[in-house]
Amino acid sequence: MLGNLFYSTRSYEEAEKSRETAAHNSGAFTQQQVAAFLTTLIRNGKNQRALEIANGFTKVHPFSSNKAILNLAEGAKYWENTPDTASVTVAKAPFNLPGSTFWCSRYKDGIMFIHIGSDEKAMLKGAEFYYFDGRDTELYNKIPQTMQAGPATFSRDGSTMMYTDNRFRDNKTVRSMKDQKIITNSLRIMELKYNDKTQMWDNAKELFKDRNQYSICHPALSDDGQRLYFSADFSDSRGGSDLYMSVKNEKGAWGTPVSLGAVVNSTGQELYPNVFGNILCFTSNGFDGFGGMDIYSVTLNDAGYPIPGTLEHMPYPINTV
Repeated sequence: MLGNLFYSTRSYEEAEKSRETAAHNSGAFTQQQVAAFLTTLIRNGKNQRALEIANGFTKVHPFSSNKAILNLAEGAKYWENTPDTASVTVAKAPFNLPGSTFWCSRYKDGIMFIHIGSDEKAMLKGAEFYYFDGRDTELYNKIPQTMQAGPATFSRDGSTMMYTDNRFRDNKTVRSMKDQKIITNSLRIMELKYNDKTQMWDNAKELFKDRNQYSICHPALSDDGQRLYFSADFSDSRGGSDLYMSVKNEKGAWGTPVSLGAVVNSTGQELYPNVFGNILCFTSNGFDGFGGMDIYSVTLNDAGYPIPGTLEHMPYPINTV
């Protein structure tokens, strides 16, 4: 817990010390603790140490099925010989602000993105939407968000948006430990319509409300607006979170979510889907990669499902350790 706190506040050296101390005190790591420790070591540039730890654990524990840990080990090995050249160029975007900036999407004539500041008040308030029109960056306060905002998606005509929001529970409704999962704070997808008169997003509606015991997040609309891709930890997921698709029916309602299957869903986590024509991009820590969450792409068929054999890992420097 302390190591996670240090890591989340970017105190990586302290996080490393705390996680190593925890390993010695407990005498054994869970799979999640191993992955966290390796991530911290690689973050601190200690790739050889990460390899030694990974190799030691894989000899003692049956981690061969845990792709996230194997990826971290491979990432550390790869990073000892980082390529000097790359087929793509990565440059810092002009709209970055102090703190953490993540996710962006085209919106109207500019870019919508999510940002969380670096001061104490900002950390407590959570992430918010910002809009960059090519010249100025402004807080976009037209969305009725609850604390932390999340990735959003927009219809092509700009009239509909969906975004990730927090769902809070009332602890007084708990009757037994069995009910605990139902009241755990989780994520949901909200659908909103743009009101031209008020110039605000309103008529908020929670999607897939019948599954509100799960976290449902990171919506992405297909170009024609008929398919919605998202991440969720439903009971049939292969790992922590899988990718799902919902198809809009003749009445304009979203149908029952369907898993995208083993082509894109692993025993790890799949998050942040995005659709570009017939290409679906997403992040995962369950396939061959450089360690942690990497970006992958897959080709979709006419029905919107991933085509076997088309999964690709984005090269360096798009993906790094």
